[in-house]
Amino acid sequence: KEADEMLLRLYPTPGDIEHRRDVSLEEFDAEIAAKTAELEQLDAEIAQLDPGSAERTKQLKERDDLDTALLTLAAKKENAAYGFKEDIERLKYLQKVAKETAAN
Repeated sequence: KEADEMLLRLYPTPGDIEHRRDVSLEEFDAEIAAKTAELEQLDAEIAQLDPGSAERTKQLKERDDLDTALLTLAAKKENAAYGFKEDIERLKYLQKVAKETAAN
């Protein structure tokens, strides 16, 4: 009930949730693009290093960490998209119920 009330207070229309969703997903996309560019740069640097060097080992560890961060971001984006979808559906339902209640 509290979550429903907050949803109704925060978003007057499903379109408001859709707008917030779009902004949020664009932010995820920008962060993913930046990390992808960083990964590509790191790959180029790694390619220049001697295979057995300590620096290459360090860079490979950094690459693994960056790759993990990218996977985490992608999962967070997917979860956010799903959450917004649920909120849109719930708000539509709550508004329908409110209209039906007001009509009776």
